[in-house]
Amino acid sequence: MSEASEMYESTFNALERTLTVALITEWNLIACSNQASAQEMFTEREDISQIPKRDGERIVGVWYRRDEYAPLNETMLISEATPISEFISIPGAFRLVVRRGAIQGIVTRSDLNQLPVRLLSFGVMTHLEIQMACLITKRYPHDSWLDRLDAGRRGEIEKRFKRDSAGPDWEGRTTRLGCSDLMDKFKILQAEPDIGAALTVDSKELNLLRRKLAHSDDYVWDLDEPLENFCKRYQLAQSWVARFHEILANEEKTDRSRTAAGSDQ
Repeated sequence: MSEASEMYESTFNALERTLTVALITEWNLIACSNQASAQEMFTEREDISQIPKRDGERIVGVWYRRDEYAPLNETMLISEATPISEFISIPGAFRLVVRRGAIQGIVTRSDLNQLPVRLLSFGVMTHLEIQMACLITKRYPHDSWLDRLDAGRRGEIEKRFKRDSAGPDWEGRTTRLGCSDLMDKFKILQAEPDIGAALTVDSKELNLLRRKLAHSDDYVWDLDEPLENFCKRYQLAQSWVARFHEILANEEKTDRSRTAAGSDQ
């Protein structure tokens, strides 16, 4: 991988560890000691779907809005230090959050609408696009990737490149690939035999995640978009980040082997 890609990857990994469940937890934990008070709270608060049952100082179970009750078990718990990325991957509507050895808060799927999750999701998509650009640069030197796009897209990229190159802040850093869009990169790599078929299948969902992050205030859950779609798309993006990382690492290893073999001759 390029030095810039490696730097971004290490930065993103640090960001992922920093953005923890604690940042999206509701710490003002509402708990009730009996079913009657729980049902009264459900009536008053339409935004609440689970209420912990408190017995003295301990949380011993959870009431659900539909008159259901479940005793506390370890699958309901999550540490405040758990990365948000792991919470996204966990099935279920909520987790009780443990801080300093005690249950002190609750985190639900609706909390995925908060800013830390948006930052993390943007980071994943940026990471993915940088990896795609690195692979395109390796496999299509001298902007030969342009041949994979139609005339209209090539013209738009060239127009952007000339505009940016003529700008007052241009210092030789602008590239034609840098002027391409995410969908352009998908189009280019869909021609690759090792990843093209799978990328063709997944590119629509990945682009939908990118668009919702960029254009929707309530990007995780609305009337037309089930919450689980966001979780699936986020996990899909993560899986492609891991796949591109492996591909780039293998190609870098191959390049080093060829260089070493050439120096021995």
